[in-house]
Amino acid sequence: MNIELENNSAPTLEKFFNDREDIQGVMFDVDNTLVVTDKYFGDITYYLGMDIAEQIEISKSSELIAQELGNKIGEIYRRNKYHPILMDELCKEALKEYLSIENVSEDIQSVLDYWLKDFYLESPALNEGTVPLLKEIRRCQRKIGLHSHAQDEWTRIKADVISEGLGESIPYFFTDISLNKDKDRWIQSCEIIDTPIENVLVVGDNLYADIFPAIEAGCKHLIWINRHDIKIPEETTIPGNVELMIVNRLEEILYSL
Repeated sequence: MNIELENNSAPTLEKFFNDREDIQGVMFDVDNTLVVTDKYFGDITYYLGMDIAEQIEISKSSELIAQELGNKIGEIYRRNKYHPILMDELCKEALKEYLSIENVSEDIQSVLDYWLKDFYLESPALNEGTVPLLKEIRRCQRKIGLHSHAQDEWTRIKADVISEGLGESIPYFFTDISLNKDKDRWIQSCEIIDTPIENVLVVGDNLYADIFPAIEAGCKHLIWINRHDIKIPEETTIPGNVELMIVNRLEEILYSL
């Protein structure tokens, strides 16, 4: 069952949980769900592209080269079905395709090293709806956990920022980017809040890494943050006993469930 939700169109989050007493906890994807990773990526790749424009001979403005390089990075990411790729590798692949070269030069590698050296040492900013939503979930006495598709250390950094916003420590689980965020990883992630996945509400933005594998793992209640109005493939059937709710923004969960 798929439910498209409009802002202020339905009961509060408290009533949502009261009507679904089987939900004992909420497991969140992290990137582009609770933290604004797209903007973090975009800002870095833009400035990186501006610097690289000074190293290459193309009769375009630096701004246009930076924009086109960012588009190429996004194209590769989508082509990979949003499976994360280490930034250095992703940028080099984008540059090789954009410039039609086999290898990047030492000068370009130096630019990459400069802009990416601290990339995994900081957290993207919190989504503006993250803290109010987490506080309301805790007020409703539901457990909260995090499941990130990233390296352990970067996941910890992001989890610390999210926990600080909430005012309490939130347990986290990471799926290394060398692995798929599949049904087994979702089942394991729910163990950190001592709750079987069938009693967990899963919230994420990625159909292929969050929604579909969580359903396959046995999750009965899911919220898909569909920021780009992506259509569920026609060949995909959502089981009749699964409640899949669709919102455009995280903040809508507070008001539209």
